[in-house]
Amino acid sequence: LISKIRPAEKIVKQVTTLASLPHETEFDSSVSGAWRFRLAVPRADIEEMLPALRIVTDIRKGDTPEEYGRAKTAFLKGVEDTGYAIVDLARQVSDVTIPSPKVKAEAASELEEVTEKNVEATANALPGLQDLRGEWHGMIQATGGGDDAEFESPQPAEAVLFDIAGADWQWGPYSVEHVEAQGAANASDGLKLKRLELRSDAASLSVMGAIGGESQDATFALRDLPAPLAGKLIGPLLPDKSLSDFPTIGGDLLIQGHLGGSVAKPEGEVMMRLREGRIGAVKLKSAEARAELNDSRRAEFEAEASPAEGTGLVRIAGTIPLPEAEDQSLAVDWRVREQGMTLLTAFVPEVAEWQSGAAEMSLHVRGTPAAPVYDGVLEVRKARINSPLLSRPIYPANATVRIQRNTLYADDVEARSGKGIVRIKGAMPVLKPRRSGSGETWEGLVARADTAGGVKMTINGLDLRARNIYNGQLNANMVAKGTLTAPELSGELRFSRGTAFVQQQQTSPDEAPSQQAKSGTLSTKQDSRGVLAGILERAARANDPRHGEGAAPENELMTEKNLEKLQNLRLQGLKLVVGPEMSVVYPFVLNFGVAGELTIDGYVDAGHLKPNGTLQFERGDVNLVATQIRLDRDHPNKIVFTPDQGLDPYVDVSFLGSDIRALIQGPASRWTDNLILTSSAQATPGEGDATLSPSEAARIFEGQLVESLLEQDGKIAFSNLASTTLNSLMPKIEAGGNVGKARWRLTAAPSLPGLLSLDPGMDPFSNTSQFTLGSEAEISFGDSLTATLSRNLDADEMRTQLSLMYKLTSKLRLQLKSLSASATRVLFEFSTKD
Repeated sequence: LISKIRPAEKIVKQVTTLASLPHETEFDSSVSGAWRFRLAVPRADIEEMLPALRIVTDIRKGDTPEEYGRAKTAFLKGVEDTGYAIVDLARQVSDVTIPSPKVKAEAASELEEVTEKNVEATANALPGLQDLRGEWHGMIQATGGGDDAEFESPQPAEAVLFDIAGADWQWGPYSVEHVEAQGAANASDGLKLKRLELRSDAASLSVMGAIGGESQDATFALRDLPAPLAGKLIGPLLPDKSLSDFPTIGGDLLIQGHLGGSVAKPEGEVMMRLREGRIGAVKLKSAEARAELNDSRRAEFEAEASPAEGTGLVRIAGTIPLPEAEDQSLAVDWRVREQGMTLLTAFVPEVAEWQSGAAEMSLHVRGTPAAPVYDGVLEVRKARINSPLLSRPIYPANATVRIQRNTLYADDVEARSGKGIVRIKGAMPVLKPRRSGSGETWEGLVARADTAGGVKMTINGLDLRARNIYNGQLNANMVAKGTLTAPELSGELRFSRGTAFVQQQQTSPDEAPSQQAKSGTLSTKQDSRGVLAGILERAARANDPRHGEGAAPENELMTEKNLEKLQNLRLQGLKLVVGPEMSVVYPFVLNFGVAGELTIDGYVDAGHLKPNGTLQFERGDVNLVATQIRLDRDHPNKIVFTPDQGLDPYVDVSFLGSDIRALIQGPASRWTDNLILTSSAQATPGEGDATLSPSEAARIFEGQLVESLLEQDGKIAFSNLASTTLNSLMPKIEAGGNVGKARWRLTAAPSLPGLLSLDPGMDPFSNTSQFTLGSEAEISFGDSLTATLSRNLDADEMRTQLSLMYKLTSKLRLQLKSLSASATRVLFEFSTKD
């Protein structure tokens, strides 16, 4: 604090000395005023100017340097006295207040939340004036108050002359090597710059002329500014997250312009050119834009860019009126030709990338900003488009799409990807039609008749590859109505012969305590169930060979920003069909076969979707490193969606392991509260005295882990580790289908032999003959007869198992099991449930 005040005190003394000098030696003879001073600085730090500026501001209000001296002495004396009192008070508070661990956790959690909000709010903000550092020198001369007789005037006239320069300035992360500023400023004429120049590396900014007065006349030039740096500087001035909607732009910017008019009604023109530019991954041959704001309050603009490879361009030009303009007519023309399509797809790289083909697109906007009228056409022929969402490129793609008086007509759209094909045809309004007071026009009636059937979309056999979301086949027959800006979707979507991935949540080790602190103290039962609820996530980390190398990248589409863009999309009775041969996978842990149908209504938002239907789990297993549990085939194993519960369905599943049985019946959001663990020897879960507590179940899992990983002498069982953990990481091949009323399924996966059975001097991976193929085949005729044949690696030998289940009646079943290493067993099972 003292180091901050002392330079200010020196400056005040210098101001007093300079102000007492004769006018002829310090000021121009034409300068007059009730107060005036001149500040000459041979060298100083820019941060020392902040208290000096505050002093000058207070002197302007009538304070004197003597008052500052007295205030400084009183302030330092107060700080010294208050310091002793604060230390004594802090010692007393620490003696009587010892926060409990719960209070500490809650305080840490609240602090973390506040910190996260502050970081989010200031992430895109520019540094403050207090962050400015560097050296400067020069002269500043100021006068104010008019003539001596007018000193008491409530509105004194003030003027400032300045000639300053600086070097090595640092403003947060931004640096400036050289600064020069010469000019004058006053309340009536604004700022008049003789010269303003900033240089940083190869970039430079120069400004000259009058700014901020009733008559502005200034020119500016910004040369060789890196485009990414310009984005960081402009981003905080734009609405929240709007800059993130644009792709990365590279290259060097040249910006030149002129500012005219007045502060209330500015005018001007600007030209911008991007050299060695790049938009996303697309290199540019040229990119230039011009804009002008004239005295009629209309903005005229023109921009054109062309890619470096091939022929083509993107051009947009037009006139847009400002809200205060008398003429509100709108005129915008947009044209894209040939390889110019690569610039459009550069804005959505997570969806598509244009490769080649013939393309011609034009769009014309007329009318007014409140009631625009769109017309245009798109012609695409033999286009090749790559998409990270598809297993194969789109080729050929042909399309003829028109916009006529705010009505979109998809005359002919057809695209192929491998064996998949997409067809689109129909019409729909771009905007919600407006009816005039005189009634609907003939043109409006025709457009309404054309759009009555909506836009029909048919998808057959499209192979999707949406990373970490879905891999499989998509078939659809849908109709889009409403408007282009607020569509309403109905029809049918079918996902089959594929895998849907459950996203794995990435949580830090310190996150769990903070979450418990937020919810308060948990009961012993709830806390134990919370531990069991984390088994899946811990097992996923244990089984994942990439664990420790950083989190797996999530799909770019599944972001909150992109999902928010779909909130205007409304589903009306959209039928979602899952299966056949559909799996739901939690990586390295869970693999379920699922089938069923859902009908979905509402806007695409978690709080508004209303699904209705049932999904059935046909098969499945959960791998917990050393323990594996499977779905109990005698149980319905389903999840039921109802419109009232939204995306929180009712879960009814049962798992069966070698020593434990688990039953979940209840809402998905509270599945841990409805988890019942029993011994596998008990016929009916949840009944009798065989119900296991979470701690007992944990001991069972621990015992099985020890048996799998340790030999009898306590050494690590590498052979068991190879046949359990490694087998779960090997790739699996699964196929299935229907033949008449029979259903078949075949699963095969390569397996490694036990490591202890190999020659120690041999590389186990050098000979492919060391690999064996574990397989499982299943044939079922409805629910009355099921036969399963499996051949899997167990320790260092292959074992074959045959299982046959025949349903004699609704309550009596016959089961035959034959294992290559043991005798064949025949079991009769009787259940009171149908």
